[in-house]
Amino acid sequence: MTSLTPQDTLRLARFALDHADEAAFWMDDRGSILYANAAACRALGYASEELLKAALPDVSPELTPELWSQLTQEVTSRGRFAFEFSMRSKDQRVFSVDMSVHHHPLPGKDILCAFFRDMDERKRLQQLKNEFVSTVSHELRTPMTIIRESVSQLLDGLLGEVPPPQREALYVTLSGIDRLARIINDLLDVSKMEAGKATLHLDRLNLAELIREVVETFASRARERGLELRMSLPARDILLYADYDRLTRVFTNLVGNALKFSDKGSVEISVRERPQEIECVVSDSGIGIAKQDLGRVFNKFEQLSLPAVTGEKGSGLGLSICKGIVELHQGRIWAESEPGRGSSFIFTLPRKSGEDLFRQKMSGDLARAAAAGGHVTGVLLQVDVLKNADPRKAATHLEWALAELMETVKTHGARKTDFILMDSHAVWLGLPGMTNKEAARIVGLILAAYAAVLDKNELGDLVRVTHSLSSFPDEVKNEKEFMNKLLQEKQRNAV
Repeated sequence: MTSLTPQDTLRLARFALDHADEAAFWMDDRGSILYANAAACRALGYASEELLKAALPDVSPELTPELWSQLTQEVTSRGRFAFEFSMRSKDQRVFSVDMSVHHHPLPGKDILCAFFRDMDERKRLQQLKNEFVSTVSHELRTPMTIIRESVSQLLDGLLGEVPPPQREALYVTLSGIDRLARIINDLLDVSKMEAGKATLHLDRLNLAELIREVVETFASRARERGLELRMSLPARDILLYADYDRLTRVFTNLVGNALKFSDKGSVEISVRERPQEIECVVSDSGIGIAKQDLGRVFNKFEQLSLPAVTGEKGSGLGLSICKGIVELHQGRIWAESEPGRGSSFIFTLPRKSGEDLFRQKMSGDLARAAAAGGHVTGVLLQVDVLKNADPRKAATHLEWALAELMETVKTHGARKTDFILMDSHAVWLGLPGMTNKEAARIVGLILAAYAAVLDKNELGDLVRVTHSLSSFPDEVKNEKEFMNKLLQEKQRNAV
């Protein structure tokens, strides 16, 4: 067996660092660069000799003396510190990097070892990959649809009688086409999420009703497998803002997986309400997941070599899609499991009011308008059931009135770019690019149409709608003033 002397080990370590793909610096506590490997020289466009005469602040536009002091304190106290940073190359190109800095004390001096990767280049390559996947998936959809339609026509006998052996082969073909279509749709969804192009259509929904529908969908499949499918839900309605279709997909994927990997026992969906969030759990009594594999279950195309009890094969994208959807809702998702003792997939959804979500959306719109010199108008349409209404029917009247107001807003004023959200007593409407005068005209059309709806249903004397309007920069100059104007008028208009 070949042995290495300490000198050989040092030479090999230096060789590995010199030829590593990741850029590396050694620095003293003042930031002076003592060593730069070839990857660092390539990334910054300097020769090694030039970098050895420089300090880290010379190649970083945002590194002030104060920030460098804070950085060195963090690194020396923790031993390691990671952060996003900006670097400037010799040709003055500024680019983002992922940097990790490690502290290595030597007698009489402190040495900092920094590693970094160009995030802009990585993002560019990721975007190219996402665009490729999206293009290929879209191009496959059209021929897949044509092939499926042709096979369906053959099976329906529209093109003549099909003998039983051929019919069986066509059913197998149709099943394969449907599976390929699901994979294509999954690829498109993952591609959109990774590119930041996936959007949510938020509505105020009852989570308990959504879960009951999911359970009903899987009930017959569970019975066929001899599995108990049950729910553990709070007695009252669980109201929150979420994208109904996407959230249904999360539960569908998780329950489908639970049934796929369970040969006996039960699958349960449970919900726990917490002050700031709702925790949902899909648990099973299946084969479980090894501890070392738990961190990989949400990776794309990850199969973990676990054989499904049913023999079914998936695309390896279902859990990755679940993670993307939950994170789009600003929630968290994780798995807990032991081999042979079942698995639990847990995710949280934040509890936010309509006002919270409206404020969050308008914050981005206002920032973009301020940067581009544009306009943003917000409208709050509040619905109240008047005191002369029958108290036993007040809740029903309010629910109906809100739903009709939402529909009126969509059909008599809202554009595709507008943000519409129904709250427990109001409809919030965000109008990017619209001035105060134009917004007032739109609100007038909405109120006139809604008054006609109320009169037609003989509720004009029982339901009242009031509105408040706030426009940037016509009336207000910042986000705080924007929201304050809407809410102050709301309070003045309250019944």
